[in-house]
Amino acid sequence: MTAVEINTIRRRPYVSGAKASLKRPCIPYKEIDIVGHWERRDKVLGQAGGQITVPQFFYRNIHVGGHRHLETLDNSGELRKMIASHV
Repeated sequence: MTAVEINTIRRRPYVSGAKASLKRPCIPYKEIDIVGHWERRDKVLGQAGGQITVPQFFYRNIHVGGHRHLETLDNSGELRKMIASHV
């Protein structure tokens, strides 16, 4: 099971940026395209505190945030620390 999950919609610029933030430190992730999957979309929105933007990033089934939060974690080095602490 992959601990990192990113919920996306195709062809969104922030989705590409978020995936790049995960690829740079080689963090394996599972991408879930929520287009047309209304039950999944509603679940993600509920877990994301009502945020309606994509991508939404989850770590070990806990909502972490969207693109901006993921980018901040990556730039500060906290993303790698967070993942490494559970490997």
